[in-house]
Amino acid sequence: MGLFGSKKKVEEGSAGGEAVLSDGSRIQVARKVDCRGDSCPRPQLMTKKAVGEVGPGAVVEVMVDNPSSVE
Repeated sequence: MGLFGSKKKVEEGSAGGEAVLSDGSRIQVARKVDCRGDSCPRPQLMTKKAVGEVGPGAVVEVMVDNPSSVE
């Protein structure tokens, strides 16, 4: 059990895939970071780690559901 409830099982730094942008175009994603359900500062730390692991110009997709994490 986690500190504030049951621990979710997610792949926090999974390999990428493809993402569809709002204009309908598709881009290759090098890394996906799933921080849904996490609060600050964890999403920022996980994003920083993922950005450091991919090469220049690579796309990192970050999924959050906490409004303060989007800022």
